[in-house]
Amino acid sequence: MIVAVTLVSCGNNPSVSTSDKSVEELRKEMAADRVELIFFHNHERCLTCTNMEKLTKEVVDTFFGQQVKEGKVVLIIVDIEDRRNRAIIDDYRVVWTSLYINRWRGGTESRHNMTEFAFLNVDSSPDRFKEGIRQKVEELL
Repeated sequence: MIVAVTLVSCGNNPSVSTSDKSVEELRKEMAADRVELIFFHNHERCLTCTNMEKLTKEVVDTFFGQQVKEGKVVLIIVDIEDRRNRAIIDDYRVVWTSLYINRWRGGTESRHNMTEFAFLNVDSSPDRFKEGIRQKVEELL
């Protein structure tokens, strides 16, 4: 089966597979107050989509390693073709590659859809993409 969720933390923690849990179940186990970067993708991906995941991981690894260790920043990679992820896919109403950066405070989620920004910049201006993602995470921390 395809790995449906990967939690990234500077390479210090292994990837977490959802073989026994859905994304929603894993999210319930995370710190209550956090910033989530959620990257939704299809099983088959184009170069742009692959770059979006790669550069998002670079931002998290480069700028937020300590916050990841503390559970304050979480990167979640969701394969939208994995049926175990149906609840989160339906909740976000995603049908193709999408990128969200969300703040959780006191059990309340505020969503920030970064998909349009990502597609406009990931290939043509990767530095602008990374800076925009970094700024949004910092704003929400």
